[in-house]
Formats: sequence, structure tokens, C-alpha cells
Amino acid sequence: LSPICRPLWWLDPLDEETYAIDDQFAVGDDIIIAPVVEKGARWRRLYLPVGEWFGWEREMHGNIQDDNTYFDVSDTIIGPCWITVDAP
Repeated sequence: LSPICRPLWWLDPLDEETYAIDDQFAVGDDIIIAPVVEKGARWRRLYLPVGEWFGWEREMHGNIQDDNTYFDVSDTIIGPCWITVDAP
């Protein structure tokens, strides 16, 4: 049995980057939840573990942390990587 809500390390137990992340979680294997936990925040960083990921909302955009390249929903992001996205 697997829990529905999972810590990120559940998706890749060998990824040490996920061990200290306590403000994100996965729902199943395909959805990452990263709530905005700072009042007034306009953006947030989130970690995507190994895999192919894409944005949930049509209007969503952001940038990949390493090179500030912008991506659209139609783009697939290959994890593992940190990204920065707008806070709704």
C-alpha cells in the first residue's frame, strides 16, 4: 500500500535534495503540491524530482532556476531541478 499524499523523497528515495523539503508534497506520482506559505509572496521556488513535469494552469509560467529560461505549459520540464513560479 502507498499513501495518497507522499513526501517528495517517496518519488525518488535516492534523491538527497528531497530529504529536507517539508513545504511540498506529492499526490500520487503525478502531482506536486507546493503551497505559498509566505504572506504577500509573489513567487516561490519548488523542486521537481526526477521525471517529466508540466504546469497545471494554462496561464502558468515560470523560469528554470539555473539559466532563467522561461517555460510555458506546453513545455515539459525534466527533473530533477529547482524552478521558480509565480504565486497566484
